[in-house]
Amino acid sequence: MWIYKSKAYIFLTLSMCLSSMLLGSIFLDSAFFIVPMAISLSFVASILKIFQELRTPIVPVDANA
Repeated sequence: MWIYKSKAYIFLTLSMCLSSMLLGSIFLDSAFFIVPMAISLSFVASILKIFQELRTPIVPVDANA
């Protein structure tokens, strides 16, 4: 069970892990520049997705339905 009902958190978790693993192992010489940039882009994309999700109205679930 996932704590947050946001797909942005799942995206952030997976993109940080995969980008650091793949880019860090492929681009060894410039890993200290490329990996932080990729992680920064992951954070920016996740923040934008969270803002988008917060703008949409949340429909409450009726317990009697």
